[in-house]
Amino acid sequence: MKNRVVGRVATVVLVAASLGGCGGDTKGAGTGSATGSATGTAATPGTTASAEPKKAETVLGRIESFKANVDKGSPEPYDGIKLANEAKATGLDTPVAAGARELPPTLTDALLYDFRLVAFLDLKLPKFDKTVTEEQMQQVVDFFAKTEWKKLRGLRPQTHKQFIDGLSEADRKQLAKEATAWAHANGFKGDDPLAGK
Repeated sequence: MKNRVVGRVATVVLVAASLGGCGGDTKGAGTGSATGSATGTAATPGTTASAEPKKAETVLGRIESFKANVDKGSPEPYDGIKLANEAKATGLDTPVAAGARELPPTLTDALLYDFRLVAFLDLKLPKFDKTVTEEQMQQVVDFFAKTEWKKLRGLRPQTHKQFIDGLSEADRKQLAKEATAWAHANGFKGDDPLAGK
């Protein structure tokens, strides 16, 4: 009986030491364990532990990890331009590399680029730049929701259509609000959608 108790105590001490980290005394292990769990849930911004969940907290931020079921016979223009940019960057002088052009720096910016394109060319909305209103942005989100993807313009029409179709009405309103705030803070990236018009 005494051996069982001693064995259990030894196991508890070993488990506590391993949870508290390598080395150190028992007091350090216990403190490390308690502090580690508390600190882990309240990690400072910029760390991997806290950065990933914060991206998913916004509706707009979800586009960065959204995976669409893209029609293999109709690849997204974004993907073709990305390949052309990579070919050009490696010094290839091919027809593929000739298609290189500026892409928005993030997938969020690509969504905003497509929103701006539709606003200018389809909805003929004036002043769709850093002064865009939430009401204008809502018109664009609604246009994506009611329009077949093959009739949508942009870099990622299938992806953006599927993304918006998968949102609730409340999330679509939130998306318009967040996209407006993004445009006010960051502007619109990528080439000018009205160039040559």
